Order: sequence, then C-alpha cells, then structure tokens
Amino acid sequence: MTSFGPMLGSTEIDGVDMKRIGWIAIKVVTLAGCAMAQQAPPAQQSPPLQQTAPAQQTPPPLQAPPAQGEPVRVVMPQDTVALDALLDGLHERGQTLRDFSGNVALVTTDTSSGEDPTTQTGQVVYQKLPDQNARIRITFEKKTIGERTLEQRIEYLLDGEWLTDRDYRRRIEVRRQVLRPGEKVDLLKLGEGPFPMPIGQPRDAVKNLFDVSLLPVDAAAPAGSSHVRLVPKSGTDLSRKFTSIDVWVDPTLNMPVRIDTLDRNETVVRRTDLANLKVNAGVSDKAFELPAVNDKEWTRQDEAFGE
Repeated sequence: MTSFGPMLGSTEIDGVDMKRIGWIAIKVVTLAGCAMAQQAPPAQQSPPLQQTAPAQQTPPPLQAPPAQGEPVRVVMPQDTVALDALLDGLHERGQTLRDFSGNVALVTTDTSSGEDPTTQTGQVVYQKLPDQNARIRITFEKKTIGERTLEQRIEYLLDGEWLTDRDYRRRIEVRRQVLRPGEKVDLLKLGEGPFPMPIGQPRDAVKNLFDVSLLPVDAAAPAGSSHVRLVPKSGTDLSRKFTSIDVWVDPTLNMPVRIDTLDRNETVVRRTDLANLKVNAGVSDKAFELPAVNDKEWTRQDEAFGE
C-alpha cells in the first residue's frame, strides 16, 4: 500500500506527529500537501472566484538541482523585485483560498535503486472549513512503473482528526486519528503541514526558513509558470528532510502546478503535478464522502491517537 510518510519522516513539530500527518502528503497537495510559488500580481488584488488552469502534458524525467561547482547565477535587482512579488502573491492566495480541486500526478524517482520511476495519477480536492479546519481527499486510480500501467485505486481522506486510508484492491480500510481531539493543523503552513508550500505565509517567514531564488523557466516547465527554488536553512526541521524544493507557479491562479522535492541524501526526487485546477469554485460535502463498502468483504480498523 502506498504511503506518503517517507516524505517527512517522523519529525514532531509543535506536538503534531508529522509521520502520521505525512500519510496524506501530495507535496500535492501537496497536496496535499500540500503543502509553492508563482509570478504573482500585487497582493492587494483579489483573485477571481473561479479560475481554471490549462491541462498539463505528461511530465518529463525528473532532474536534480545543479551540482556544486556549476556557475552561480548572478541575482539582479529585478529578480529580487519579482521574487518578492511572487512570495507576496502566494501569501495573498493563502488568505483567500477556500477550496481547490484538480488532477494530480505523483512521480517518484529513486536514483539509488536503479528502478524505473513510479507514477500515481488521480484527483485531489481540498476545502477550508468555516472553523479554519481543512479537509482533503486524494484518490489515486492508476499506477505506472516504467511502461506498465496498473489499475490501482487508493484513497486518502483527512477530515477533522481522522485520516482514512483505503486500498480497494486489497479491500483494506484503516482510519487513523492523526490529531488530538480539538487540535488543529494548517495543512498549507511551512513546517506544520505535510506540504512544503509557502502558501499563506508572509514573505519574511518564508525567507527565514529557506534560501529562496527565482530561476529561469525551461521549455519542459508548465506553460506560463514561474520557477522558484527553496533551499532549507541549516538546522531547520525541513533541512533534515529536504535538500531543495522546486516550485512552479501558475501566475493566473497564484497556485503551485508543479513541486519537486529532493531528499536529504539527494537520491529520491518526488514530483507532484497539478492540472486542470479549479480554485474557489466551490466544493460540496459529497466530494468528501467515500463510497460505502461491504463490511463482510473488507478488513476495517481504527487506530486512536498515540496507538
């Protein structure tokens, strides 16, 4: 069964066990989670209530950031201005984000194993609730290893304190209480949720955690996107998990459309692609209702917090 836990490991931040929260990371939403960047308009502008991003093509092979010793790009004043505008736009997006939905693809490449990349594809839907809690549902329907594609439906639903993990092929459902009763977590906050995404974070807060740079966009990038690299500063919790986080942002939506993370050992690259995004278009309660299953045919269990 697929687990997102390795993205963040077992780090505990502010009393929240991130290994348990990490089960739903989509560096999606990922998006998640979660938990990244864009050529944003000024922060005072309000985004349209409903926006749709163009569909994206199959992502190209992943590449690690430039190795040490390569020429250092000179940062020009206009880069700083553009980067600050980008971060301010992401901050504003976080303040106005009520929901989003779209297609998600998670590509994992482990250069140390020599095995083919693994790709999982499906849908994601996220909603911030009036009480400032959030819920997210990720449904993976297919898994591709090399050139072989399998039908493999796996779902993750985080709603309140409970994370539901379903494997339809094996007919197994596990509900895990990932938060203490009454506890809240911001799924999009850097260092708190499973998604390393600077959405809703003040510019200075992002720069306190990362060395941030605006990079050129190549032909393989999502159309019209801006590319920002986040390198966790030494001694931070994220520096023990990631060497770098690269984010491509849609300037129309002020939303990440691609997120690449390189692990601490510089061997595992995880790419999250989001396509056909709809932001603040409204989602119904039904979008978070899992289909009924036959208890006689399924193995189901609950795990209370701390078990």
